[in-house]
Amino acid sequence: MTHPLRNIVKSLLLAAFVLAALAVGSASAAPAKSKAPCWKTLINDWYDGRIDGTYPIHCYRDALKHLPTDVETYSSARDDIKQALQKRLTQGANGGGTTTTTGGSNGGGGRTAGTGAGGGG
Repeated sequence: MTHPLRNIVKSLLLAAFVLAALAVGSASAAPAKSKAPCWKTLINDWYDGRIDGTYPIHCYRDALKHLPTDVETYSSARDDIKQALQKRLTQGANGGGTTTTTGGSNGGGGRTAGTGAGGGG
C-alpha cells in the first residue's frame, strides 16, 4: 500500500516545485519590465511636434544621440530638442523649477526661451 502513497508524495513535491519555480520566475521578470530610457520617452513626447514634459538634462543630450535617421533627416526634431535643452539649461541656471525664463539670448542667435524685456527681436 506504500506505492500509491509514494506517488502522491511525489506529485505533491512536483507541484510544490513547479509553484516555487513560477514564483521565482515571476519575481525575477518584474525588474526586466523597467521603464523606457528617458531619451526614448523624450523622443516619443516630441512626436506630436513639441516637447510637453521637462526631463533631466542628460535625457535631451541622449535623445540627440539616439535620434532615428529618418526623424533627423525629415523633421525638425534635432532643432526642437536642442531648443528644449537650451530652455532646460536656462531654467537650471535660474534655480531649476518649471518657470519660464525672461530676457537674454539662448546663445544660438535664434529664439529666446522667454518673452521678457531684452528678449531679442
